[in-house]
Amino acid sequence: MDVTLPGIPNPREIIRWAFDPANEVGSISEIFEIDNRFIVATVESRMEEGIPDLNDIRAEVLVLAKREKKFEQISQELTTALANGNIEQAATTLGLELQPVADLRFNTPNLVNIGPEPKVVGAMFGLQPNTVSKPVKGNAGVFLVEIASKNEQPLPEDLNFLSLQLRDIFTNKVFTDVFNALRESARIEDNRALFY
Repeated sequence: MDVTLPGIPNPREIIRWAFDPANEVGSISEIFEIDNRFIVATVESRMEEGIPDLNDIRAEVLVLAKREKKFEQISQELTTALANGNIEQAATTLGLELQPVADLRFNTPNLVNIGPEPKVVGAMFGLQPNTVSKPVKGNAGVFLVEIASKNEQPLPEDLNFLSLQLRDIFTNKVFTDVFNALRESARIEDNRALFY
């Protein structure tokens, strides 16, 4: 059960109405007044618990399948172009523009002007200078990466502080992981709509 609706602050009443078992598909709500706005809601569909029917998720599966096929096609084109020379020649052959990235850090999975690309950043850190990666499937496209230089970070002088910080992070992670493991192994029935 979602507890937010985009663009609607404090949608508690609407969500409670939508999850009420008495409201069937096609039901139309009374008028809700929220923050000087009048809202009428309708139940367009209901999803049953468990594995969804393929027809219900066909659009999402189709998008993923097309994306995977595009990755394979673009990867082949990049590999072929790269076989004929270096990364600059490959970019010229394909009519692409190289985008240099400076001062990249392992704990920053974002690429400037592109967005979050943790797989691409990980691929960068796995390369040696002056070597070109295989095509990497990112969130915003397919990437070829070449490292011009690597600067090793010096170790911090106070390793005790770093050790305490890491211990706290892992302690919190253990509690979160235990909670998630218990939640996944338990049979939980979601009755929040009754109390929300």
